[in-house]
Amino acid sequence: FIYNYMKKNEILSLAKKKKGLSKKELDKILEKWQKKLGMDDWKMDIKIVNFKRNDYRQSGDFKANRKKKQASILLTVDPFPRNQPTIARQEEQTILHELIHIFLWEFDAFAEKIILKNCEEYKGDHIKYLEKLEKTVDGLTLAFLKK
Repeated sequence: FIYNYMKKNEILSLAKKKKGLSKKELDKILEKWQKKLGMDDWKMDIKIVNFKRNDYRQSGDFKANRKKKQASILLTVDPFPRNQPTIARQEEQTILHELIHIFLWEFDAFAEKIILKNCEEYKGDHIKYLEKLEKTVDGLTLAFLKK
């Protein structure tokens, strides 16, 4: 399901990792947080990608099938420290951030559907909702990492 998305929208391409943690180390982090969040029943993997966006530098994303409980966390081929002291810690933060999005996805989809009944996509209250969602996910991510 990811490959079709990548090809169709030309946003991503699969890539080999150049710096940061190894794929094996990233998989261990995914497994750790997947267990802590009680998402053991999901089949998940990590894909290293080259995000082709001109509007901002993207560190991660996810693609999921909620019914099948399958997801891929997409991490940049070129990790960069944003608000963590090391690239390794930043990559863990990105994995956890995307996992929390998946964890909240059913609630998110429900709320977004209600909001979109009253406004256009990516305008007005929808933008406000997306900003609040990101702020919430960021806050939860940082709170979990402090433990």
